[in-house]
Amino acid sequence: MKIENRKHIDKPEPKPVLADVAEARGIEFKAWDKKEQRLFDVYGLGVDFVTENTFDGVDEGVNCFSGDEFKERIVIMQFTGFLDKNGNKIFEGFNLGDWTKTDEGLKQSKQQVFWKDGAWRIDFSANQDKSWYDYLKNDLEDFDYEIVGHIYECKV
Repeated sequence: MKIENRKHIDKPEPKPVLADVAEARGIEFKAWDKKEQRLFDVYGLGVDFVTENTFDGVDEGVNCFSGDEFKERIVIMQFTGFLDKNGNKIFEGFNLGDWTKTDEGLKQSKQQVFWKDGAWRIDFSANQDKSWYDYLKNDLEDFDYEIVGHIYECKV
């Protein structure tokens, strides 16, 4: 499969890459429940517990997880401070995609977002093993990425 070199996309107006300053400075998390196979917004987070953001109150094992259950069942994902092309918040572990023209037609890429050496990165390696990556901020400024899932629900 022949792939053409990625080209910068001509944009009439600059797009917002970084969330507004007040929002970007805030720490926000999502959590992946491995047992229930679902993603949820985090309301409370401690060393050994997490509480889901819900109006139903706190119910241990349903929307509040602690101790061994928290360690074995829950994966925490931090907000990067960046937005995709649609203005959606990008969290650690999310997969971003853009479209590339190949000899077989348009193909959507899928790259995971991760933290390494003090910065948010985007993985370009074929096996998504983090062996070839770039700064997330740089690529968000140059290409039209959108969220296409996350690494826990659909393995790359």
